[in-house]
Amino acid sequence: VLSTIKKHLEKYKIKPEELTDKTWVIHSPNGSFPNEALKDISEYYKIPLAEKVFDEDGKMLGIEPRVNLSNLASKIANGYAATVPTALCSAMELGKKGDDILSLLYGSGAGSDAISIKLKTDGPSVANSGVPTVQDQIKIKQKITVGEYFKLRDKIDNVAKNIAVLEVEATVDEFYKVE
Repeated sequence: VLSTIKKHLEKYKIKPEELTDKTWVIHSPNGSFPNEALKDISEYYKIPLAEKVFDEDGKMLGIEPRVNLSNLASKIANGYAATVPTALCSAMELGKKGDDILSLLYGSGAGSDAISIKLKTDGPSVANSGVPTVQDQIKIKQKITVGEYFKLRDKIDNVAKNIAVLEVEATVDEFYKVE
């Protein structure tokens, strides 16, 4: 993650001090991974992205972000490949026009990618289009068994009513079902 952010800053001529003004979306296999990544970046660039928190006896309690971080791991657990897209949707739904979002994707041994985006519209105005937001869906989440998942996964009509598309257009006319 650190080598990816270094390359990203270099390629797009982003100054390290600008990182404190961004909303961060980092792969979240657990609640601490994004905080640890922010701490490593923070230490490398000497900027306040995250810091260790200690109790009065000097025992480390954990690492706390000092920037806006979209981390849903504590609410939805490890979404595997969906952690970043879900947290990114949440960050966009909550963001305001002009907000910068920096997303760091990390794949188990597959390397890491960084994506910077700037919101062109206010997230709350788009999120209130009648389609449940990520936060709405978290409030109504239900645990299901693997068997129940297999029954639901092919019923597109049950899923499609909960999907919103924001300012995108298709780049191809063909779509494929992925097993």
